[in-house]
Amino acid sequence: MWALIVPVGWIVVGSSTPALAFSFETASIFFAVLAFFTAWHTYGNSRSSYLLFIGMTQLTVALLDSFSLVSPPMLRFGTALGIQHFMQFWATARAIHAFSMFLAPRYAQLRRPSTRMLAISALFAMSLVAAIMWLPGFPELATAEGALTSDMVVINYLVLGVLAVSVIGQTLSDVRDRLVRELMTASLAVAVVSQAAFTIAGPCTNYMTTGAGLAGHIAKALSYWLVYEAVVIGGYEHPLARLRDGLMTGIHLRTGVPIAAVRAGIELTVLVAGVLLGGLYALLAAGLSLMFGVMRIVNLAHGALAMLAAYIGLVIVQGTGVSPFLA
Repeated sequence: MWALIVPVGWIVVGSSTPALAFSFETASIFFAVLAFFTAWHTYGNSRSSYLLFIGMTQLTVALLDSFSLVSPPMLRFGTALGIQHFMQFWATARAIHAFSMFLAPRYAQLRRPSTRMLAISALFAMSLVAAIMWLPGFPELATAEGALTSDMVVINYLVLGVLAVSVIGQTLSDVRDRLVRELMTASLAVAVVSQAAFTIAGPCTNYMTTGAGLAGHIAKALSYWLVYEAVVIGGYEHPLARLRDGLMTGIHLRTGVPIAAVRAGIELTVLVAGVLLGGLYALLAAGLSLMFGVMRIVNLAHGALAMLAAYIGLVIVQGTGVSPFLA
């Protein structure tokens, strides 16, 4: 995915700073949507709320970011909405992201129906879009020239402060999975850097055209990617680590061997198995390449013969009691 970031912007906008900013903003939206679908796929049928709440937040932010992405007039297709809508969508997305990340640790021990959370998130996101587009009293956050109003300046510093507090809150939270907690803390720390870069950039026209704005977009994409990784770790990979820890605890209770020794034994077993499997693959590759080099024939039965030899060796070991290493 990261290898496609620059080409996407170059194709859509051209070779320029706005092109790079567009690319990383597109990557941010992609990672946010990916985090939502991963969280929904993992927890959609459960009542686990922490990562599902983060996924719903990313869905709402992705929708608002999508509208803000096509709004700025410095892009070729952005003249229809203009600077005012760009800043309104932008500020709303940043505020929702900051306050949702601040509240997320409170959901670590709660249980909520997933369908209700999805319905509320979708209704909330569509209501925000409708309010920004058609509500006359929605605050104006930028002038026609791109200068920020006092309300937008306050929002920038407020979001920056909330994100900074959220870093501390996430570090001290009671999220059970340490790796997930560390990834979310890192994501919030990078989000602070992103928000600081946008605050330094000044006028909203600089968000897509200056180095500070580009740095903000890069940090934002990295932050959303870390959120996605946290959802993946929490949903798929980390349960395997918990299973491994449970197996080590079971071996310790059954045999009395210390946990450290059990862990070292498992790691040594994995290392030896990796070396043996790598040697087997190398042997198969050498035989296949030798046959092709001498006879110019691709032996499609090479793998089948290797499996047949493995089963023959298994039968010999089981029937004679010979050590597998000798066999």
